[in-house]
Amino acid sequence: MTNLTVPSRVVQRLERSCEVPFSLFAVPDSLTDGAMVLLQTPAFSTVARGVVDRDAACVRVLAWPPELSIDAAWADRRLERALTLRAARGLTGPDRAFRLMNGAGDHVPGVLIDVYGAWAVVSASTPALRVVADLLAHGLLDRRIARGVVVKRRGRGGAAAGPAVDAVVGETPPERLVVREGPWQFEVHLATGVNVGLFTDMRDERCRLAAMTAGRRVLNLFAYTGALSVAAASGGAAHVTSVDLSEGVLAWARDHFALNGLDATTHTTVAADVATWLQQAAGERARFDVVLVDPPSYSAARGAPFAIDRDYAPVIAAACELLAPDGDLWLASNTRGFSLAGAVQAAVPASRRPRLVAQGGLPADYPTEPADVEARYLQTCLLRLL
Repeated sequence: MTNLTVPSRVVQRLERSCEVPFSLFAVPDSLTDGAMVLLQTPAFSTVARGVVDRDAACVRVLAWPPELSIDAAWADRRLERALTLRAARGLTGPDRAFRLMNGAGDHVPGVLIDVYGAWAVVSASTPALRVVADLLAHGLLDRRIARGVVVKRRGRGGAAAGPAVDAVVGETPPERLVVREGPWQFEVHLATGVNVGLFTDMRDERCRLAAMTAGRRVLNLFAYTGALSVAAASGGAAHVTSVDLSEGVLAWARDHFALNGLDATTHTTVAADVATWLQQAAGERARFDVVLVDPPSYSAARGAPFAIDRDYAPVIAAACELLAPDGDLWLASNTRGFSLAGAVQAAVPASRRPRLVAQGGLPADYPTEPADVEARYLQTCLLRLL
């Protein structure tokens, strides 16, 4: 254990953040990645304990006085607090899918825990946090929150790079696992890349969409495994069209319709580049009453590159051409630092007299530090166009 003397500006930083950048104080080069450090004032008053994370160029603070040991008991306390928060909001239970730990929002910066029924995935954002991830993985087993835990290391480059599976603690999860979210069932693949087939941060939005699609024609762009399409169809949509570049995820979407007992004849899947398909659909004068647009931040898949800063606004504009009068346009962004409101203003034609009906963000199982605005990455908005 190494003691580091920190200036008052670090103490002030710790009042609002679990991460202290190296730029705020001197961290000796001799301290290896993942080293545990004790932060102290010049008067030798203990401030916090954390882990040196050289990839993130910061100290990840994990404990404060009087709680300074980072061990199995520490992991148990963190899990207890996190579980209590989710249980109070009705998110826990057999076969349920939810986020149990959301990094700094649950006082464990850089580590995420997602629960899928009897199994869990613990993801460490950098190698320095592997020891912390292991402590929490074993804590999940000790508390019987999970029968087995997949420990992943998140690589740089997002979903394209994907995380490596570092270990499986306890029982190995099935290759295909069915979990519940409200009235719906979804299939997840826990030992794959960064995305397992279901985005639990969209839970509230799926409920919103199910309540507004009865009798309407729905278009879901960048449909992925069709969770939003399932919500729309279960809400009574007359027809749902799901468009995605990957036929593999669209087959998954069709399986989700069958899993939920939905009529397959009310669902059309189209494997195509979204921008190209929108141009073709406009030429055919296709019309929809509800259009859903939830793109990736970045993709270079199969020669159809997409970057949200460059390409989202043109997709929104093209989607508006397919929207029937008094239609609803639902948009989402999960990119830190991106302004969805700015994209809307740049892309939605003023002639359609758009009106903002609703806005959304992260659900209750995704807490964040109040000062960390970028951590509230999810933005959604619902617009009515004349």
